[in-house]
Amino acid sequence: MTSRKTGGAYILRDPQGRGVCTSLMVNDDRSAFYLAGGIHRAVRHGFLMNVLLTQRMIEDAHEAGLDFDFAGTDLPGVEGFFRSFGGQLRPLYRLVKLPSARAYLIWQGYRYFARHRLKRVWHD
Repeated sequence: MTSRKTGGAYILRDPQGRGVCTSLMVNDDRSAFYLAGGIHRAVRHGFLMNVLLTQRMIEDAHEAGLDFDFAGTDLPGVEGFFRSFGGQLRPLYRLVKLPSARAYLIWQGYRYFARHRLKRVWHD
């Protein structure tokens, strides 16, 4: 954590000192937010390093008297990981003001194609 208590970068290292898992957390006066994280491809399967790192972030936030917020996602793998920690689901609302009917049609088209695009399958 930084001296101003505005967040922190968490890095988990292997015995050789190489960073294999990292997470970023930012916070305000009430909540700590999971900003981003990643794990090295070589250790992604079979290890729980990202779970340990996320658990540490949650513990640090609670020790500071803050709520921990994953800030939501709709990516299937990430959402499953976040839900595995339990917690309370909260709806997230968004208000979009568009300047014209044309902009509205473009926005609706974008939303339609974003929901109906082909799902990519990643192979290691």
